[in-house]
Amino acid sequence: MFSLFEDGPEYKKRLETPFTPPKVTFSDVHSVIPKHLHEKHTGKALLYIARDVLCAVVVYKLGCLIDPAAKTLVRAYGVAPVIATIAKWASWALYWHWQGVILAGWWCMAHEAGHGTLSNYSWFNHLVGYTLHTVSTPIACTIRFCWSNA
Repeated sequence: MFSLFEDGPEYKKRLETPFTPPKVTFSDVHSVIPKHLHEKHTGKALLYIARDVLCAVVVYKLGCLIDPAAKTLVRAYGVAPVIATIAKWASWALYWHWQGVILAGWWCMAHEAGHGTLSNYSWFNHLVGYTLHTVSTPIACTIRFCWSNA
C-alpha cells in the first residue's frame, strides 16, 4: 500500500546524478525569441485590456445570478435546501477562482505597463498601469506607483 508513496526509479537515478546547470546565457535565450515578440503594440494592448475587462464584467454578472439561482432551485424545482446551499457555495467558489484569475491578469498587465512594455507611449503605459493597479490592488500600492513615477 505504501509503495504508492515511494520515489520512482527515474527520480532515484536523477538523485544520484550530479546537477550541472546548463551553459546558456541570457543573450542565447533572447536571440531565439522571434523579433516580432519584442515589438510593442498599443492597439494589441488595448484589445487585451478590453478582453480582460469584458471577462471580469461577464463573470461579475454571472456572480450576481448565483443567489437568485439557488433560491429558484428550491422554489421552482423543489430541490432540497441543503443541495441548493451546496450548489450555491460551489458556484461562489468557482466565481471567486475565475474572478481572481482575471483580476490577477489585470495586476500583471498593470505591472508590465509600469515597466513600459505595453506601448511606446509612456503616457499610455502610465494610464493603463495606474488605472489597473487602482482597481486591482489596495490604495497603498497605487500611491506607491504614483511616487515611483513622479
